[in-house]
Amino acid sequence: MTFFSHCRSFAGFIALVLAAATTAVGETREGTVRADDGVELYYRAVGAGPETVVIPVAVWLSPHFDSLAGSTRRVIYYDPRGRGRSGVGRLEAVSLDRATKDLEALRAALKIDKMVLVGWSGYGMEMAVYALAHPDRVSRIVQLNPVPPRLEPFMGARMAGMGKRNDQAAWQRYEQMAKEGAEQRLLCRQMNRAEAPAWFAKPAAAAPLIDRVCEWPNEWPDNQGKFFGAFLPSLANLDLRPRLHELRMPRLIVHGDRDLIPLEGVREWLTGTDNARLLVIEGADHGSFLDAPKAVLDAIEQFLAGSWPAAASSGGHSSAPRGASHERH
Repeated sequence: MTFFSHCRSFAGFIALVLAAATTAVGETREGTVRADDGVELYYRAVGAGPETVVIPVAVWLSPHFDSLAGSTRRVIYYDPRGRGRSGVGRLEAVSLDRATKDLEALRAALKIDKMVLVGWSGYGMEMAVYALAHPDRVSRIVQLNPVPPRLEPFMGARMAGMGKRNDQAAWQRYEQMAKEGAEQRLLCRQMNRAEAPAWFAKPAAAAPLIDRVCEWPNEWPDNQGKFFGAFLPSLANLDLRPRLHELRMPRLIVHGDRDLIPLEGVREWLTGTDNARLLVIEGADHGSFLDAPKAVLDAIEQFLAGSWPAAASSGGHSSAPRGASHERH
């Protein structure tokens, strides 16, 4: 795991179609969309309603938000390039701007007019960047345990905290396995287990997920190191605070009170706006969608229905998300 476990219009098209099945929330299908440089982006779609919710990093978050789908809503998970089942392409091309273009390619290929974005961790920040570039395409944003609008000093504090909270015995075992040249899939699982106490309030409950993601080579330590080594320089001077007033769509920020990303940094997402709210969930860590799934899903449902969760707070005074309604996109 890394702290980003965790991504203009141009032509794109659906390249593979896709197995279909029937679930409790409606039709499910999988496929890929091709970006303009030929990289295939995996997606999984659930439900068939008129409102569309798009959620990056399917390898981690699918199917945890399936209950949002149904007859009134469609949920589309996707893996950004370099993650899960998507392609990587040239590492020299990897950047925050490239990630924004990839999401726009997905939107255009799947013929989505307007969408709700739900981004976890680093993707909470990336979804805001996309919305700044394409505000007319985004109706609402949920930022789930987001990286702050500027990385430092907050992410440095998180990394220092991780070093203290990690399972030290498991980490030493990981380092020994790496020296011995263990298979990357096994190294991935061992690393995830070592870091799980810094991500989840109940690491044992997260064990099936953190093992499952290692089935995909993009999530292996060596590949993650190369990918984020190429990606992170594009964030070196990032500071979105001066532009947050441009985000006119309602935004719900959800954060766990045990999360090692400092709350002070997450509060900066409220800068310059009265149309965003912060909900802090007691007992939840960075993986709040597993630590407190009902609280997270209930809050998102209420937000999508046009109301702020009762415990959400902001410097503003509006009683409902400005611009929010029961309209579905």
